[in-house]
Amino acid sequence: MQSAEKGSLLHFESSNSWSGLNNQKLVLLGLCLLAFQKKDKISLPKEVVDLSIKDMKSSSLIPFDDVFDSASFTGFLERWNILDDGKERVLDTVLWRSCFSRGANSLKYLKESSKQSDFVRDFFVSLKFNNFIIRQVNEYLSLYGDFNENALALQLRIELDWQQHIERKIKKGWGSEWHYHTFDEIFEKIKNHQFLKNKSRIFACCDISGLDIDIRDLRGFSRAKYGFDLVIRDKDSGFYFKESSIKNAAFDFMLCLSFDAYVGLSRSTFSNLLCVTKSILSEKSFDHYVYDSGRSFVERRIDAGLEADPEKSTSLSFSIR
Repeated sequence: MQSAEKGSLLHFESSNSWSGLNNQKLVLLGLCLLAFQKKDKISLPKEVVDLSIKDMKSSSLIPFDDVFDSASFTGFLERWNILDDGKERVLDTVLWRSCFSRGANSLKYLKESSKQSDFVRDFFVSLKFNNFIIRQVNEYLSLYGDFNENALALQLRIELDWQQHIERKIKKGWGSEWHYHTFDEIFEKIKNHQFLKNKSRIFACCDISGLDIDIRDLRGFSRAKYGFDLVIRDKDSGFYFKESSIKNAAFDFMLCLSFDAYVGLSRSTFSNLLCVTKSILSEKSFDHYVYDSGRSFVERRIDAGLEADPEKSTSLSFSIR
């Protein structure tokens, strides 16, 4: 990378990235942290990558404020003195992968008391979704009255792309701990938990375009075998973004943040950042569980979202409030 006495204006080439919502958050966190550590500047992002719902292999760029609250994030950049001030600087392109690694590794700062820890906390507080997405989620949940009563949110990671990802891991010899959980296994693990078994409704989040089962059949199976009323947004619900995968992911993330009880994967950026964000923002207790720990029931995670390993996520205790 180039450098200059006046400092650099850092950026990454978003058009070269292929990434979902939460990986892009980590990329942005990595870029911001690098600017803070080097006393450089960045511009307010103009765009985010939106993967195609049709095949998830192609992508387009949409405005940053179609998803996020630009004013809130601008405030973060200003507070930490990393917002582009208009002065002439060397334009310094940082590799996307480097930003992602730096962002992912920076979560470790949340285990300590330091400037970096304060920086990372403020990043997650300030990177809010825009008011339209928040209103959509609130309107959706209002249809279910006291939605938190006898209900939980679930990351139902059963799409074909996840099945194929697990198969590749196993072929590479990553070990038996990489196991694809069917919807039947996931529901059974929830039903086997001493407290969650009494929940009557599950708000499930998944990419419905990537499922190999009709969601009507999934709802029927869940109700008939386990007694769960399974709520999944369908394409005709009025709350589904038919042309935008990143907006659907933002909706799901905001939805899950609203629940006191959540079940997901520990090997998931979605679940881990959800737990991190909830730990930072929530003033009341909440319960996050994982279904990939190898037990016959879901286990409560106590790591505040900082451990990807399922065993560590349920055995190593951290508090980042």
